[in-house]
Order: sequence, then C-alpha cells, then structure tokens
Amino acid sequence: MLPLMKTLPTNRKQFHTASRALLVALSFVALVSGCDEEKKSAEPATRVAKSAAAPEPVAPIAKSPPTLVIDESGPQVRGMSAVLKQENGAPNAPGIANLKSYLEDEKEFLEDKEVEIEIARKTPPEFVVIFLSALADLHPQKVTIKTSTRSSYPTTIEFIPQELLKKPKPCSLVGTITKKRGTAIWKLSGGTAHKRARGMSGPDLSMTGETIERMAKKCESDTFFVTAAEGITWGQIYDLAGAGISLEKAGITHAVLSKSALTPGRPVKL
Repeated sequence: MLPLMKTLPTNRKQFHTASRALLVALSFVALVSGCDEEKKSAEPATRVAKSAAAPEPVAPIAKSPPTLVIDESGPQVRGMSAVLKQENGAPNAPGIANLKSYLEDEKEFLEDKEVEIEIARKTPPEFVVIFLSALADLHPQKVTIKTSTRSSYPTTIEFIPQELLKKPKPCSLVGTITKKRGTAIWKLSGGTAHKRARGMSGPDLSMTGETIERMAKKCESDTFFVTAAEGITWGQIYDLAGAGISLEKAGITHAVLSKSALTPGRPVKL
C-alpha cells in the first residue's frame, strides 16, 4: 500500500489538476471511439447510396426502315446523299459506289422486303435507272415509287428493276415520250409504233390511253415498259406509266423503266 499511496497527489490542488487531466483524456478517448464507430456505420450506407444511384442500362433504340428519296440533286438513303453525275454530265463512279454502300448498310430493311421510293417530278430519269439497278443487287420483294401526278393517276406505282424482270411476253407494250413531247406505243418485239402528237401542255395522255387500251386487248401482259427521249424529266415518264396502269381494261399492273432510250417500233433488247 505504501508505494501506491506515494503516487497519489499530496495536496488538494494537485488532486484537482490530475482529475481534470484524467477527464480530458477519457473524453478524448470516447470522442475518438465514437467517431470511429460513426465512420464504420456510415461506410455501408454510403456504398448502398452509391449503388442505388447508379443508372440502369438503357435499351438501344430500334432502327427503323430508311427513307429513300431521289430529286434533282441525286438520291438520299436515310439522309445520306450520293452524287451520281460529274460536272461534265458523265457518270460519277465514286458517287455510284457510295450509293451502293448506303443501300448495303440497309440490307436488313431492303433484302426480300417491300420498298418505297419517293421521287420528285424534276428528277433526271438516269438517276432513277442507277438507283433501281443498285437496289436490284439486294433483291427487294417489291419496289413501289411514289410521285406527285394527276388526280386520275395512281400516286404509287410498282416498278420492277430491269435486272429482276422475269422473261416478259413479246407482245408487252412499250411506251415513250418523244423529244417533241408526243408519245409512241409499240410492242416489245417491235412493229408499228402508234404515235400521238403533243397536247396543249405536254404529252396527250388521254389519246395515248386509248391507244394503250386498244393494243393491250391483243396481249395478256401486265407489264408496261416506259422510257423517254433525252431531256424529259421523271414526272412525265411516271405519268405515262400511270396512264397505262389506270386503265382497268388494259390489265397493266406494273411498269419497267428502260435502262436506255428506245427507238419507236424497234425491238427492245433486255
């Protein structure tokens, strides 16, 4: 007991000083311990909060079929343009390659599918020929072309790319718009071309329709080949096709755009 007694303060002042020091030390220890416990208890909550705040994965947006458009400047596939003609008027090989690449990228929507193309009336027919030829590589099930036209003609017409055409009947009708804006109708195998002069504001398609209906009675073919002289825009070719298809008695259901200008009365080589 004597050694212990020697360690205790010998007077009241020293006793109070030692007591305060001990209390301060105990308070510090308690504070540190409490902070550690609080930190430990907060860590899991923080991790849970971060985990809860993590965004859920977003499902990819479904890709829709492309818009196919052709106008005076050229074709567009899902907004991607292709320049088909050089400044000197010659075909632009890189632009045609771009067009084929754009169509290939849309293969899932074009191959063995029904496809619609919107074509402006002032479009050069050669642009349509190039587009249909490129599209034929993907073997669409059906190609429908939409063009503004007369109220009595269909606003959409099925056009079969020449590359995908099955062997047509030799008596199938061929129609062209001449350089002077008249029309000529004859058979695929050749023969006399029945011509109509220009009307008041362009080809006289009413009179041409009478010719088509009369000639179609002698041939059970649902195919109408159409073309035009150089300088004729797509809109007039579309109207010619519409003039034939709108005739119920003619039995024509679809058209074929010739890949080259045709001479009236001459046999057509496919």
